[in-house]
Amino acid sequence: MSVGSGLDGVVAASTVIDVLRRHGVAVSLEDGEPSKFVLGKDLVRDVQEFPESVSRQTLHYLSRKFNVPIHHFFNPLEAPSLPDESIQ
Repeated sequence: MSVGSGLDGVVAASTVIDVLRRHGVAVSLEDGEPSKFVLGKDLVRDVQEFPESVSRQTLHYLSRKFNVPIHHFFNPLEAPSLPDESIQ
């Protein structure tokens, strides 16, 4: 089983970032920190450090904080499309 597959309760950081963006969360790197991200949506702000694989506990936290359905982290194809993304 590969790390970050979702089957083992962890998801790749790149998938987490993509899903957050698809739900309108602005994601940017913290200055000088390669794995630390500033997250924001409406008036909600947070700073998170994402290792290569993000734990289920962190996913539940992000789900509650930014109103993202938890299953979208494990099934990213169910997340909304980005505005500039064509549907095929």
